[in-house]
Amino acid sequence: MQLLGGTLLPSSTNRMTDKLPDTLRHHIEHDWYKLGIPGNVVFDPSCYLDTSYSFSFFNSRQPVAMKIGYATGNYKHSCFMTGEEGIIEIGSYTILNGINIISNELVKIGNHCMFSWGTVITDTIINPLSSAEERNALLSGLAHSSSRYIALGKPEPVIIADNVWVGFDSIIMPGVHIGEGSIIGCKTIVYKNVPSNVVFTGNPGKIVKYLK
Repeated sequence: MQLLGGTLLPSSTNRMTDKLPDTLRHHIEHDWYKLGIPGNVVFDPSCYLDTSYSFSFFNSRQPVAMKIGYATGNYKHSCFMTGEEGIIEIGSYTILNGINIISNELVKIGNHCMFSWGTVITDTIINPLSSAEERNALLSGLAHSSSRYIALGKPEPVIIADNVWVGFDSIIMPGVHIGEGSIIGCKTIVYKNVPSNVVFTGNPGKIVKYLK
């Protein structure tokens, strides 16, 4: 990937620096989306980002709001959505293939992970027991938001360890921790913590196999 404008630190320096001015924007050569990548997104020069449109709903005001590690790839214009306090951290050698990450506090993904298309990872959901008045208030706040984005509940961090594979159209719910080496089946609803080295699948999800 070749970048035009902004500032990208050379690979000989600290690959994951925490000091990059949030006023700068990175631009991908020949990208159809011209607004670029926010300056508070820090990524290794070796990673692949197919379009900056993935960041069109990136609203975080954190100094370092997102880190993307060595040789990680973002394909099929995944969507990274954040509130003003949201942080996303993605390790090295991880594949993101058309997924959606929603962070109002923290979504953290380890190294050597693979995520298939349609996967949703979110640290925030609307309370299904909320009243009609509460829902109307949320919609009103959204309508008057300059960013067209509003957090829909109290965030709970999502932590995904190294070497996790996630099948297509899965949903990883707020507060979930997924242990190292586990596999999440396609269309699985991950509503609780998943231990290491298991196959977890279904709606609701459950352990169907131990890998060690």
